[in-house]
Amino acid sequence: MDDSLRFAMSWDAFLKCIDELKSFSDELNDEWVLHKLHDGENGAYLTKKVRRQTFSQIDGGLISFEENLLVDESVPVNGDVTTHEYHVVYSSSYACPVLCLNIWRSNGSLLTIEECWVKFSFSSDDKYNTLTQMEHPVLMKPFITLHPCKTAELIGTFGNSKNIVVSWLSTVGPVIGLNMLTDYARLTY
Repeated sequence: MDDSLRFAMSWDAFLKCIDELKSFSDELNDEWVLHKLHDGENGAYLTKKVRRQTFSQIDGGLISFEENLLVDESVPVNGDVTTHEYHVVYSSSYACPVLCLNIWRSNGSLLTIEECWVKFSFSSDDKYNTLTQMEHPVLMKPFITLHPCKTAELIGTFGNSKNIVVSWLSTVGPVIGLNMLTDYARLTY
């Protein structure tokens, strides 16, 4: 690894980035929620819930795709529905942002790490080092997590981005089904 690309993000820089992301999310009605528990390190994190319906058969075909739905539990839907809850947290150990998620089926049961590997098409070569189960640094509960070991190296490549968290989320989020609106790019320049 080239040490010139290694990047350490401070807690204050992380907090500034997620505050900006949350404010812009409000303008876009994109439903990110900022949880502020206290003023100290690891006292805040972002969450977003996305409800998805998977269709396995259409007109007798065997195609499969997912469609984002509004998060309204009172609205009945047909097909396999899952709720994806994404958390953007700060890792003091790695000095970088971390993306965590849990996925619930409509019956309330959580997808296992093995089911997530299949869902997001992780190959046997990279699945253990990329998508893992770790303790949420704030909630202290197990979450499926994009492993932060390469994050510092990755965010070091974002150069002059004015919001490293948005640049990073736009890059790694799609790996686990989190697609950022292109409007967020305005926060990065």
